[in-house]
This record gives sequence, C-alpha cells and structure tokens, in this order.
Amino acid sequence: MEPRQQAQIAETMAAMKDAELAVSEFYTVCANISPQDAELWQDLSKQEANHAQIVAQMEKLFATRPEDFRPGRPFNAVAIRTFIKGIKWNQERALKGALPRRQLIGVARDIESSIIESSFRNIVETQNQEFQELMKQLLDETADHHGKIDKLLKEAQ
Repeated sequence: MEPRQQAQIAETMAAMKDAELAVSEFYTVCANISPQDAELWQDLSKQEANHAQIVAQMEKLFATRPEDFRPGRPFNAVAIRTFIKGIKWNQERALKGALPRRQLIGVARDIESSIIESSFRNIVETQNQEFQELMKQLLDETADHHGKIDKLLKEAQ
C-alpha cells in the first residue's frame, strides 16, 4: 500500500472514531430531553462510545500491521466531517426544543441508516481476523440500533 493511501485510511478511521463519539453525544442529548425514552437513548449512547473505542482498536491494528490491509472502496474523511457537522447541528436543534420526539427519533434513524455508518466496512480489505471481528461487532450493533430506533419510531406514531 502506498504511504498516501495509508495516510488517507488512517485519517478516515480517525474521523470515523470522531463520528461515533458525535453520535454518542447526540444520543446523550436525546436521553436528557426525552425522559420517556431515556433508557434507550442512554444505552445507545454507551454503545456508540464503545464503537469509538472499537474503531480506535481498528486504527491500532491498521497502524501496526499495514501489510495485512489493502485499500478498499475510497472513503472520504471530509464526508465524515460533514456528517459530524450535521449531527452537531441536529444536536443544537434538539437542545433548543426544535425537534419534537418523533423528529428526534427520525434523525436517529437517519444517522443509523447513513452511508457513513453502512459503508465504513469497505474502507479496507483484510484477512486480519481481529479486525474482521471488530468490524462485525460494529455492523451487528449498528443493525441492532437501527431495529431499536425503528421500533421506537413505530411506537411514537
């Protein structure tokens, strides 16, 4: 792998870690402003914070054994930073009371369904078992989040 590609992948992983933390913060805000759903939001927030730790582990694996990885589908760190800005914008709107419960849940569903969340798995190709297990955990938990949020959205109707 070329050094430029390695640097871009490392930058993207760092941005993805930041995105997971931004989602965690958004869910914490949701818990604080939507008491009837606070337990779910708190649970999701904790899992998203754990996702950031998982991505950090993935970053470390990539940094220590880059020879185990090949570039996958190009993934732009700038797009992830824009995604984070959108989360922060919605967080501010929520704090100002501009997002009623149903809209708040809809924003969460959009986050969990985003191309950023679903396409991160394609950033590299590897046979590294530990990396694959970490990625599987991220994907499984994201799918679980999607299901919980969809259920909440149906209950809110």
